[in-house]
Amino acid sequence: FGVEPNKVIDVQALAADSSDNVPGVPGIGVKTAAELIKKYGSLEKLLAKAKEIKQNKRRETIIENKSKAILSKKLVTLKNNVPVEKNIEDFVLKKIDKNKLYNYLREMEFNRLLSSVISTYGEPDFSGSLSDKNLTKKIDNQKDVNNKNYFLIEHEEELDKWINEAEEYGEIAIDTETSSVDPHQAELIGISLSTKIGKACYIPIGHNNGSCLIKTNVIKKLKPILEDKSIKKIGQNIKFDFIVLYKQGIQMNSIEDTMLMSYVLDAGKNRHNMDLLSEIHLNHKTISFKDLVGSGKKQINFSEVEIKKAMQYAAEDADITFRLYKIFIENLKNEKLTNIYEIFEKPLIKILAFMEIEGVEIDSKFLKSLSSKFEKKIQKLEKEVFKISKKEFNIASPKQLGEIIYNDLKIAGLKKTKKGSFATSATVLEDLAFKGHEFPKLILDWRQVSKLKNTYSDALPEHLNPNTKRVHTSFLLAATTTGRLASSDPNLQNIPIRTERGREVRKAFIPRNEEYVLLAADYSQIELRLLAHVAGIEALKEDCCIGS
Repeated sequence: FGVEPNKVIDVQALAADSSDNVPGVPGIGVKTAAELIKKYGSLEKLLAKAKEIKQNKRRETIIENKSKAILSKKLVTLKNNVPVEKNIEDFVLKKIDKNKLYNYLREMEFNRLLSSVISTYGEPDFSGSLSDKNLTKKIDNQKDVNNKNYFLIEHEEELDKWINEAEEYGEIAIDTETSSVDPHQAELIGISLSTKIGKACYIPIGHNNGSCLIKTNVIKKLKPILEDKSIKKIGQNIKFDFIVLYKQGIQMNSIEDTMLMSYVLDAGKNRHNMDLLSEIHLNHKTISFKDLVGSGKKQINFSEVEIKKAMQYAAEDADITFRLYKIFIENLKNEKLTNIYEIFEKPLIKILAFMEIEGVEIDSKFLKSLSSKFEKKIQKLEKEVFKISKKEFNIASPKQLGEIIYNDLKIAGLKKTKKGSFATSATVLEDLAFKGHEFPKLILDWRQVSKLKNTYSDALPEHLNPNTKRVHTSFLLAATTTGRLASSDPNLQNIPIRTERGREVRKAFIPRNEEYVLLAADYSQIELRLLAHVAGIEALKEDCCIGS
């Protein structure tokens, strides 16, 4: 701050702190505030002699905002007379029961606190937290994860045995292998099945190398059991498989999803992809997709993978999925979370699958004209930015932008990130703009328009499906720690609405025809309303309009 410690609050009172709602004096930064406090000794002396300040603008703003400065000093001054009833000795940490504490934190899902406690006191011993029955089940699911009972289906007749087993056992794990991660454009390459732990098969359909079964015949054989409501179909992220098979004329019924089960059990603790779940729950490292197809420029399509290698990979996926299902179904019962999974999460699989299949129509011509409009605005803003900076530079470069702000224009005291680079985040720029600087305002405006152009008006048409001429987003069921959905490829949940320009982008989404309308709906402060209701605080209820 450029002053002695006991004068820091005087500088803070002048310079403001928007993050803590300290108003300060508009137009006075940390550097100027430090100079003034050094010269006059304190905020009170500065305010008393404000008329003596030679710089007109500085003198006027300090006189006009005297009350704000006084209030700001009160806000940044720490209280030293808070009544403390206990002695410091009362806060000495007593001996703790580690397992009791760890189990409690785990049960309450205080994951960050649990990590902190583990780093202090060492790893917990959860061996006694599972009943002998559940522990035995877990060990049974862990053993013999190998490929001894993985089979390649080379003749259609071999499928009948697997179909009969599915009918007999009433459940079957399924996984589809495709040419793309986009289920709406993916070609079906193969299907793997598992009817019991340790036993799985792979049905090649679309490989370019080796002998494959005829797809239409395979689909015809599998369709009855996959649509049979009395047979459970178990998958890992089964929404993907549902969409792929729906394109083949199969609408799966009675579906179960191990990814969703894990999400209900352990949301926030870890990710829910199969490779990680296998390591956590089965202590088994699976064959990775990258090992099979490679990465980067050398990556091949799954249709190019040798059939026997594809069988090892795909059959393992079905087997692991089946094993995880057996663990999770018991854990859901034990943790009394079955209803959450059955009532709230599982029904969404089909609903979202059909929403994705339907997609949404966009007006490409409108977006093209919007991109042109945004480009003109960007060019205009760049001219204004370069006029102030007195030289051209890459506005998108934090390093070059930082040099302009801190070294050339010197509109702020030097701020750097943890990595040592110039601080040019939105928060920093907003703070400078709030203090009356034109340059950061232009940069923020430039960033906003550039994002609208690059992320929406330019990018959305690239996501048009060539067959349907519609955009098919992917709704992610297990991506957030709060239980909300996420959307990707493209993300349709963050289309701007608060600014006029953002609302322009929304106009590009259009109904199928005149008989349809698009409805936008959102909760209004739902968490605050629930909090007010549960806490029973009348003032909060009134402010949140509960019951109105």
